[in-house]
Amino acid sequence: MSYTDDGESRDRMPPTEGSLVEPEIDKRFRLLASKERRYLLGCLIATDEWVSIDTIVEHIAARTGESRERVYTQLHHCHFPRLRTAGLVEFDSESRRLTYTGGQWTKTLLEVSERAGDRAYLQPVPSEDG
Repeated sequence: MSYTDDGESRDRMPPTEGSLVEPEIDKRFRLLASKERRYLLGCLIATDEWVSIDTIVEHIAARTGESRERVYTQLHHCHFPRLRTAGLVEFDSESRRLTYTGGQWTKTLLEVSERAGDRAYLQPVPSEDG
């Protein structure tokens, strides 16, 4: 268990957008350990609107070189549920669209990851409106 400077347990402190506590930071890093989740979150953050699953699948397949079928299966069964449970994405089952709901911390972590590596994660997808 870790403690703040005033002796309060960090494990009991609720996370806030301005200051994530250590367990929340660890969760974010674990979620961003997957390049598919980084690409997914990056395109949702950069696009800043609801994006269809098909558009996301095509975007990630093009970036990773994986087949669209494999990307869809991984997203549907693994990545979407984890990101939804973590409160980073919202899914509208009727329109089959996703949007980013996670705030600034994840965006900042993706920006740092871009600067440290050779991949650009924060890439918008083309607008679906026309």
